Amino acid sequence: MPEKDIFSPEDNTKLEEEIDLFCPECNIRITPEVVAKGMPKAFECAATPPEGVDADFFIYEYFVCACKHCGQPFFVRRANFEASGEYGTFKEDEVLYPPERSTQLDGVPPSLKKRYKEAVLSFKVASYESCAMMCRKCIETMCTTLGANGRNLNDKLNNLYEAKKTDSRLLEWAQEIRLVGNFGAHEDDIVTRRDAQDTLDFTEYILTYVFILTSRFDKYRNRRARRKSKQ
Repeated sequence: MPEKDIFSPEDNTKLEEEIDLFCPECNIRITPEVVAKGMPKAFECAATPPEGVDADFFIYEYFVCACKHCGQPFFVRRANFEASGEYGTFKEDEVLYPPERSTQLDGVPPSLKKRYKEAVLSFKVASYESCAMMCRKCIETMCTTLGANGRNLNDKLNNLYEAKKTDSRLLEWAQEIRLVGNFGAHEDDIVTRRDAQDTLDFTEYILTYVFILTSRFDKYRNRRARRKSKQ
């Protein structure tokens, strides 16, 4: 079999119709332009089994794509599985780049993860005001979870800082999220896509610091203390 380049531009027109992606820059579903395609050479024979052979096979194909609207690049891996007999071929696309925003936040209380995921979903449908308001709700839920006292969110955030459950930088970030969330609740104020993106990012950073990194550091410190006590 003659050697092929790992990426081949052939049949791009046909492939364009088969790939469906979400563009994070345009914030819409798109059919991207396929710039190149290919598969590891080790899979080339598996992709075309000998005629008459009734066997299952599984291969990966890779696509380099670009959004037709903004030029955002994508690297897509397509899993192809063909079962023997009458089951046919199954395909599944996974976007390897750009990485999708994680909403796992392992270690964060479920009520907070729920608020954060709702903010992410609002952003994905270009509802930027709703995204900002959900981020504010997330910060408010964090205050409740940590037992903050105060008449309003501003007071509660300051109470967390006084109780040393946050530091001055986190307090500044959380206060800004509170203000942007307030803007989203008023018709005269505009929350842009960039505002919503930054609000999401800083909300995630705050949750990661308060619930994940703090717990991880405490475990690290306790582990070292126990080891020293045994020596």
